[in-house]
Amino acid sequence: MRKLLLASVASLGFAGAANAAMLNEINPAATPPDAGGIGGTTTPAPITGWNAPKANPDPGKTIVHFDGLFAVDVGGGAGSGYTGTAGSPNAGAKSDHYAMGGVFRLYLGFDGKLTNGMLYGGMAEMRTQFAGPNNNAFGYSVSGALGLGSGNSTASLWYTRRAYIYMGTPMLGLVRIGQGDGVTALFTDPTITTGEAYDTGQWNGDVCDIIPGNDCVAWPFEDVGNEYVPMKIVYLSPSFGGFVFSADFAPNSGALNPGTSNNAASGSLGSGSSSTEASDWARPRNMFEVGTRYTGSFGPVAVEGSVEFEKSAVVNNATLTGPNAGVTKFKGVDVIDAGVGLTFMGASVFGHLNTGTMNGTMTPQAEIPGRSRNGLAWTEGVMYTNGPWTVGTSFYTFQSEGSTAVSNTIPAGFPGAGTAVTLGNRVEHGWDTGLTYNLAPGCNLYLDYAEGWRHQVGVNFDDPAGTPLAGNQTYVGAFLASATFFW
Repeated sequence: MRKLLLASVASLGFAGAANAAMLNEINPAATPPDAGGIGGTTTPAPITGWNAPKANPDPGKTIVHFDGLFAVDVGGGAGSGYTGTAGSPNAGAKSDHYAMGGVFRLYLGFDGKLTNGMLYGGMAEMRTQFAGPNNNAFGYSVSGALGLGSGNSTASLWYTRRAYIYMGTPMLGLVRIGQGDGVTALFTDPTITTGEAYDTGQWNGDVCDIIPGNDCVAWPFEDVGNEYVPMKIVYLSPSFGGFVFSADFAPNSGALNPGTSNNAASGSLGSGSSSTEASDWARPRNMFEVGTRYTGSFGPVAVEGSVEFEKSAVVNNATLTGPNAGVTKFKGVDVIDAGVGLTFMGASVFGHLNTGTMNGTMTPQAEIPGRSRNGLAWTEGVMYTNGPWTVGTSFYTFQSEGSTAVSNTIPAGFPGAGTAVTLGNRVEHGWDTGLTYNLAPGCNLYLDYAEGWRHQVGVNFDDPAGTPLAGNQTYVGAFLASATFFW
């Protein structure tokens, strides 16, 4: 989201020419200190407080960061999820075609340097918990019941999205430990390759905050929470001729709360390797990622690209019986992810591919006879930057198993009530065009227009009380105007 604004160059603190500026000395004569030489040449600092190292202190000094971001979104759209399904108890439900939303985040941390040159520090990202994406016209999902204005504010609680420590040197590389980005997110976030750099973030931006939730197509690329939230240890190498190498390991999908309050026999154990609880079988464990990223140029053409591999085990079915909607076993994640972007005189072309045994980001795939379909996602697009303006457009496709149910039953009141409808696999498409205008330091303005389609036989996306023969094909188109302030 907002990658042009929240460029993650600092996450690769020792990597490549684009990041070398962050390892310049801090000018102690400035208040606050500027990232730049002692002579006072200022180097623009990155915006995201959760990336580290964010700055390079003088030996024996520490720099504390307290950064923030607030965004407001106004927009509307039209699509199938704005009404209930004919014949269902929710048939008369409707949604307005306009809405407002917002994002508020705090980035806390510090960077320090020992007199021997070793860098160390910690970073945390706090977010507000809010109602979006909306549910469909028949309901509204918040933390607690939906009420009037004052009561609704209590649903906007703070939670920890990232929290980790790091240490390293420019010669040896960087080690990060905690709840934070793994290899694929670290190498995807700074790039233009997924089409998130010219507006609020393609379908990983703010559009889903103002439209019915099930009309929001899934974002298939690895810069989302299922990848970066699990506790892990990450190594980032120094830059070698523009190449940076990285590897990470996460024992399970647990975050700061390790989920060890139960024992193995009870199930729902964060560190469980096998379970009798069907709800555990779709969880990954022993997750590995390795990859490399390149940034450089060939003549006047700037080049960026990355390739990563992900692999995991799963929590095994300890009974080999019992229904999980007909599924008794899942495959571990086994994925390859790659992206490339080329830029010449402000004009860029880009593309990104993600494929393997997955059913969404870091989500194991169910072994369903006839439907055990590997995930496949790709995107391609163009963008152009000139001064404060950036414009672009991109399109993506995501093929997956989707719902892991084997069949859904037609409810009473519909023709064929009681009949089981066999599910198919899922296909989703998203198209987006938009622009960013840098109004002033610390303020960006955005315009987005996005369209999304999703299809899965036997799944009623628009109304769960409706027949599974309807709502299998959804469409939504949405327009968004947004302003972001950051400090």
